[in-house]
Amino acid sequence: TVDSSDARVSLRGEFGCRATDIIPANTVIGIYTGHCFFNDEMFAMIERMIAPTDGVSRLKAERDVESGIQEFTRFNRQSKRFDGPAAGKGELLMVSSFGDDQGVCGRINDALVDVYDSNELVDDGYNVMCVEAELQGWPFLFVCTTRDVRAGSDLRMDYTGYYWERIGEMKRRLDFVQL
Repeated sequence: TVDSSDARVSLRGEFGCRATDIIPANTVIGIYTGHCFFNDEMFAMIERMIAPTDGVSRLKAERDVESGIQEFTRFNRQSKRFDGPAAGKGELLMVSSFGDDQGVCGRINDALVDVYDSNELVDDGYNVMCVEAELQGWPFLFVCTTRDVRAGSDLRMDYTGYYWERIGEMKRRLDFVQL
C-alpha cells in the first residue's frame, strides 16, 4: 500500500509494488498479466465482469478496467493476424490487470507527483518499463527494471500522458454524474 506520506497524494492508500531486495538493472520482474481483449471488447468485458446497474456504477467500472490497461503497441503496429470481428478494423489488442489479484505488475504506479496536473516526478523517477515480446505469435508485456532498484523502493513506470488523459476524462465524467 502506498504510504500516507507519499508525495503522490492521489495514490495514498492505494496498492503499489515495492522491492523487497535489491533488483539489478535489466531484470525481468514479471509478465503484465490480466485479460487480453481488443479495445471494442472492453465494454463487453465490463458487462461480463461487473454488470453495473446504473450509470454511475458503469462509469466506475469503466474507470477500474481502464486503470489497469496496457496496450500491445508494437504488436498492434505490425500485426493484423487475428481473425474475428475486430481483425482488420484498426482495433487495438490490450491487456487489463483489472480483477487479476495474482499479477503484481499491474500494481506498479506512475512516478508523477500529480498525474492530472504536473510533470514533476517523485524521488528518482521511473525504474521499470514494459517490454513487449512476441512468443509463438502471441504478444506478451514483460516488466523490466531500467536501472538498479534499492530494497524498499517503489517500482514506478511511465504510464504516458495519453493514459492519464483517458483516466482524467473518465474521472471528470464520473465527478459530473455524481454532482
